Amino acid sequence: MILVSISKNAKMLETMKESGAFAVSVLSQEQKEMSVYFAGQAKERREIEFTWVNDMPVLPHSLAALVCDVYDAHAAGDHTLFIGKVNHITTHELEPLLFFGGNYRMLQASSL
Repeated sequence: MILVSISKNAKMLETMKESGAFAVSVLSQEQKEMSVYFAGQAKERREIEFTWVNDMPVLPHSLAALVCDVYDAHAAGDHTLFIGKVNHITTHELEPLLFFGGNYRMLQASSL
């Protein structure tokens, strides 16, 4: 199971409600540009390339891609929380894209 939180102002909210399914792409370090774009911070609109897994769009070269059926949905303030049952997962050996405290970060190797 996975939980995603979608703003009531998001363009994709009605699509998720109607389709009963969604996909999540977990971004790799090389995909910072995608993170900026989907956060609405990019200045220009662009055509995004997707690959399709079980009829759902996912971003190629992601750390992981999860394809889910909506198990349940709950209104929560100005968002809707979707609980998804994961039907398919694809992973790749890549470094994760991390965002914390308003900045992108990198994992450091442990000295242990």
